[in-house]
Amino acid sequence: MEQYNDFKEVVGSDFQIWPGVELDILEDGRRGHLLVIVCPESAKKLGETVTSVSKGKTPDNFYISIDDVLANFDSLNPIYVAHYKQKKPDLTDKDIERISEKTQYKNRVLKEATNSISAGIFLSHGHSSIYGSDVQNWNKYQKSHAKNLPDLRLPVESFEQFCLLLNKDNVAINTLLDKKHPEAITIKPFKEDQPFDLTVYDDINIFFGSKGTGKSDILKAIAKHYSSKGVSARRFESGSEKLHDVFDLSGKKLQLDLNDFDISYCVKEIDFLKKSQEVDVTSLSKYRQFFSASLTNKKANKILAKDFPKENVQTANRAFDEVNSVYERFIDFKNYLESEESLENLIKSDKLEKLIESIRDILTDLNKSRSDKFVNNKTVFFV
Repeated sequence: MEQYNDFKEVVGSDFQIWPGVELDILEDGRRGHLLVIVCPESAKKLGETVTSVSKGKTPDNFYISIDDVLANFDSLNPIYVAHYKQKKPDLTDKDIERISEKTQYKNRVLKEATNSISAGIFLSHGHSSIYGSDVQNWNKYQKSHAKNLPDLRLPVESFEQFCLLLNKDNVAINTLLDKKHPEAITIKPFKEDQPFDLTVYDDINIFFGSKGTGKSDILKAIAKHYSSKGVSARRFESGSEKLHDVFDLSGKKLQLDLNDFDISYCVKEIDFLKKSQEVDVTSLSKYRQFFSASLTNKKANKILAKDFPKENVQTANRAFDEVNSVYERFIDFKNYLESEESLENLIKSDKLEKLIESIRDILTDLNKSRSDKFVNNKTVFFV
């Protein structure tokens, strides 16, 4: 509650903050997360309820059942937002249906998706869904979290208004639409019919209708109306032929210099591929001569220049890069442990020394493995 009040004081009227809590749900041995959000006027009651149900518990060992959530929180007229599907830990469809059946506000039960695409898919299948952001670092909020969030098409002025939208309340929806500065226009899209009035908004307007019902004629009439008033209006009709004509989808008129985009034309590489030829096929007699020959030269035996295994240069190179990458990461971690002074206040010195000593042993083993992989890599390369 103190944290909520601090936020409200700092934010002021810049944006809305609604009080809520994220609960660990335990049902049939399964865990899931459920957000309980209430109107600002019920913040104090929410704080008292949270204190009551969490008495004697810590954030690490607290959990609550769905029935207990409804018994304690439903009287606050909340919005329930359940982690769903890929949003882990999630509640099942059965769990969410149970909440919907027992709460007094069935339209306020939402399924939280991991991104806007998933939310759109859920909505198209009849699921009430919402998408938000789990903030890990507020310093990165504007650059990472905020820019990925979708914009609200309608301004939400209060918790109660949002609940009316969830209920698909016509009065609330029309009230919000009226704030979009509607304009009544008169058009005559069909020659044989009388003109009719149409209300358009300074936003996205959508007309629904089956094919052949006159949607294109309505668009023509709207464009003509605004053009006659000196407003620039463009109309686009979907269709494969017109798409190709208008946007040159085949790229016949496309002219650009890849160098302007720092993209290489790969002239040398393409020329090399054009000039490449297959090598002559090695005769079987050559293979027989190679495998039947016995090397007796002591120097050859000393440098292991015989009986080479069939190895791939790229495979050996990848093996060296892999162990080298692991070695460098352990070096970075060791340097961090030895240079970060704040660790001495967080980790006991004897444990920290043991950890550093263990990492040094691991680095010794990795360095030997790195040397072996390097030798093998170069051996295969020169062979």
